[in-house]
Amino acid sequence: MDIRLTIRDGLLVRIDKKIKIRRVRTGLYATTTPLFGGFVIAKRGWVLADATVSGRTFRVVTTHLESFNDASQVAQGRSSSPRWPGRAPACRPILLGDLNSRADGTGTPTHANLLAAGFQDAWPQAHPADIGLTCCHGDDLREVGGPFYSRIDYVLLRNGFRAVAAGIVG
Repeated sequence: MDIRLTIRDGLLVRIDKKIKIRRVRTGLYATTTPLFGGFVIAKRGWVLADATVSGRTFRVVTTHLESFNDASQVAQGRSSSPRWPGRAPACRPILLGDLNSRADGTGTPTHANLLAAGFQDAWPQAHPADIGLTCCHGDDLREVGGPFYSRIDYVLLRNGFRAVAAGIVG
């Protein structure tokens, strides 16, 4: 029997002479989730980069938090591994990712915990009257769209950033 689960994180950056990327780092969370009776261990991680645009430096972190175990996901959201607040010059973090925590509060408290830690959710800033559903696509990925019923994908901002636009792709 050969069972594999591959989960990867990536940070895509547009090639632009005005964008300078430094100190790219990656890591895994300490919490893992055993699946299929322990045959597979789900390891989740993050990618971090310091970026400078027009003389302003900020830190970008992208992650995909656990979806199979609520306790692991909450621990990952609270983890200091990616140093989300960071230190100067990257004192302005932008957190991107599939947090697997519903914005309406009906699931895990991860989204609410990040808001309590000072992050602001970009979607309601740009679209105050729209809940912005992003989850979940049907099992048949060949079908366009899906019966989306919650929002678990985010752009979270902190320390002086404010969203002026946001959109859902796909």
